[in-house]
Amino acid sequence: MLQISSALIAGGLLTAILLPYLGPAIVGFLLVGFGIASVTPLAYSAAGRAGSVSPGVALALVSTIGYFGFLLGPPLIGMIAEVFDLRISFALVAVMGVAIGVLAAGIVVKRPGVAVPAVAPVTL
Repeated sequence: MLQISSALIAGGLLTAILLPYLGPAIVGFLLVGFGIASVTPLAYSAAGRAGSVSPGVALALVSTIGYFGFLLGPPLIGMIAEVFDLRISFALVAVMGVAIGVLAAGIVVKRPGVAVPAVAPVTL
């Protein structure tokens, strides 16, 4: 799910960057919203299942990091936009969206005793 969210975030921002007109930008930011909407609940879920610390501490850490990003993200995007360009700052956010997908691919591990369902190949 995080990889799909990553693709929606990056694809939406790239749509808004490459097609800077009202219609495509609205569709691009709609895709970004759909992508971001699942990241936070998935992060809280993963934190609650963390075995290294108690669920309460893990949730507090994830919440703190989230609020930190919420407070620092917009000013950093604005500073980058002021120094370079708004498109470049959105491109950096798109790169971070791709990083979510790359990191999510490394997080997915097979747990002992948990069956991983087989996926049939998709044919068109």
